[in-house]
Amino acid sequence: MSDEQLFLSINDDLPILDFDAGREDENVTEQQELLTISLFKQAIYEAEGNQGDRLLADLAKYSLPKIMSQLAGSTAKGGQFFERLDARGRIARRDNAGDQSNVAHLLNGLLPTYRIARRLQQPDVGKNQVKSYCEDLQFRVGFASYLLHDREKFPDYKDWLIEQDIEEKWIDRDWVAQSPKKEDAPNLGRDYVAKKSLILG
Repeated sequence: MSDEQLFLSINDDLPILDFDAGREDENVTEQQELLTISLFKQAIYEAEGNQGDRLLADLAKYSLPKIMSQLAGSTAKGGQFFERLDARGRIARRDNAGDQSNVAHLLNGLLPTYRIARRLQQPDVGKNQVKSYCEDLQFRVGFASYLLHDREKFPDYKDWLIEQDIEEKWIDRDWVAQSPKKEDAPNLGRDYVAKKSLILG
């Protein structure tokens, strides 16, 4: 398969929305992106109930391509975990061998949860905390938080940890035997989360 076959121009029929100030003006019709990203975006745009949802449009346009490019090939539940156990010579249960990609894991949690939250905001639903306290800003913070809840699985997290290791406590760490953990990070990784939040749009 050639490089040209792997890329697809964004569908000109999709609505081009105004996402407010602070965003660089982009000529969407001239951009090219991986077919997989384009298909995911199209699925989000076209799913019943998603039309006109500005938050999902922003997620699809700004965050999804970056998440997919950063997490391509990384697994969420079993695959890489079992590889680490195998590398240490340990026999592991294979209950979770049917793994999924990190991107699928994130979208499978985020999109249904958001749909439920939006349903709870409807006029025919009684008073509830989602309706009372959740506006677009709170949902955007929720999106960013959810997308980064498994930050230790991001490929650059280990490198970031090593950069932060001014005490050199991990200089001889066996990263296969001791994979990166959230609690390894100074300030629980707030700096890493802040950096990623900016990158993810």
